[in-house]
Amino acid sequence: MRLIDTKTLELKEFMGSAIPRYAILSHTWEEDEVGFHEFTQLGRSELRKKKGFAKINHTCRLARGSGISWAWVDTCCIDKSSSAELTEAINSMYQWYADAIVCFAYLSDLRTGGARKKDQQRAVKDGGSVASGASGDGSLTFEQRVQKYAHCRWFTRGWTLQELIAPRRLGFYDTDWGFQGEKSDMALELTAITGIRTEVLENKLAPSSVSVAQRMSWASRRETTRAEDMAYCLLGLFDVNMPLLYGEGSKAFTRLQGEIIKEICDFSLFAWRHPEREGGEEGTGDKVPAQRQKQRHWGILALSPKDFADSSGIETLGDPMYNNECVPTSKGLRFVAPVNCGLLDGKGELEGTYLMNLRCEEWDARLPVAICLRKHGRGIYSRVNPTQLPRVRDRVKTKEEVFYVTATVSPARSIMLAASHRHAINLSRLGENLGIRLDKLEPADHWDRQQLQFLTEGNGYILYEATFSTLLDFPAKRARLRMQFYFQPDMSLSVTLGAVSENDGDDAYFRAVGAHSYEESVEGQPVHFVILEPPRRRGDRMLVAPSSETSKSPLTYRPRPRSKGEEWLSPRAL
Repeated sequence: MRLIDTKTLELKEFMGSAIPRYAILSHTWEEDEVGFHEFTQLGRSELRKKKGFAKINHTCRLARGSGISWAWVDTCCIDKSSSAELTEAINSMYQWYADAIVCFAYLSDLRTGGARKKDQQRAVKDGGSVASGASGDGSLTFEQRVQKYAHCRWFTRGWTLQELIAPRRLGFYDTDWGFQGEKSDMALELTAITGIRTEVLENKLAPSSVSVAQRMSWASRRETTRAEDMAYCLLGLFDVNMPLLYGEGSKAFTRLQGEIIKEICDFSLFAWRHPEREGGEEGTGDKVPAQRQKQRHWGILALSPKDFADSSGIETLGDPMYNNECVPTSKGLRFVAPVNCGLLDGKGELEGTYLMNLRCEEWDARLPVAICLRKHGRGIYSRVNPTQLPRVRDRVKTKEEVFYVTATVSPARSIMLAASHRHAINLSRLGENLGIRLDKLEPADHWDRQQLQFLTEGNGYILYEATFSTLLDFPAKRARLRMQFYFQPDMSLSVTLGAVSENDGDDAYFRAVGAHSYEESVEGQPVHFVILEPPRRRGDRMLVAPSSETSKSPLTYRPRPRSKGEEWLSPRAL
């Protein structure tokens, strides 16, 4: 770590425990800053000509006035021509600000409100202040004080977020280096401006005690010049480290989320909502790119901190350490957790999706929130309806299962995921007026219990089989049937129907009951719907419905009334 001697303005490097007490500067970069090579190679007279040198000079002056012999300024203390040094500095920066005796936050666009003395600084001792003298805000209302600072560029930049949170002592200075106040005394105003919890700003609550979603929301309205820095500036806030790869763009934020989930299993990381506004460039603004407006399938990871703009009220339910396992893999994020069958809160466009409980809640509702998933076969899911976080109202329990959720999904990949529903074998209309219970479905990992269909991954190379029970008016006993499905070379579906064993049903029943399929377009993909052709009674004879009566809707049939204790589920209730 390089530090500036506040008396001689010379740089010196320190390592580990040898690092002395130092002050640190927080500011926004502007034109004509003094870089490392300029600071070490140019003469003092040349340096004074550069606009950025005034920041260095004032920082050293304030540090000396506080009895501190060393200071750190990012513009001249880091050799940015060295990628190794830059990586080390960015990964260490949060800790550097946290270890500083005092931080001076320079608000270059905050105009002086009136005459004030510039040299009211006194030595920083235990319990002492950053500066003495009033800030001149005593006559302003709370709203006026908030408005006074809210327009400052310092509160909109990504890097200054950690520079606000990490230091134990922080003082604000206006454009003329007039003291405005300390962070601890302005905590309420700063909370109103930044959304950061007051307890965090007062050093009463560690940021790590706040949910990941809340911390992300603090960065949701901030920006950086380079897309990658929007991820790199958050490393310290989440206490993770990763190498810098300038040129990767918004992928840096994806990597950041992967590192976070390795360190803490806080599912609030997935409690984001995608904005619905059009326009903008991906990863740089708060608007959805035009090519993503019609995207149906999404990854479980957010595109940028902007997606957490409405997540400031998300709180975890209990210690995330006890959450189920979540591991990044090449298939996506691997979970071992319950996937609730059926949406417990939501109708219409949300019907037919799965709910994944995130084990977190919104402070205003106190109900667990979930995300909507769509299955694509073999335990693979994607997120759908990313503009919503449905709330789980019922305590429905389902068995734990291993499943994967895609991490990120591009518009092109979304089209490929939609194709996984091509040539699905749908049983939702199998017998809407019959008492039917699905007993066994093979292969089980291809069965989508929400859509009530086999997902064939678009090719149909596998033999699919469904065993079900049905109770009809004739014969007056339970029948167990096995239905097998396979595709012809032209992708037409063949259906065979038979008894599970010789004791199931009788010959008359199987001669009377048949099945057929028809093709229908669902969300632009061909889906094969299978229906039963139930028997009809005429006198004492049981007749098969004429082919002319066969239609897309199952024939109207009234099953025998259930005996006491019998429970027959319609497909939608499965």
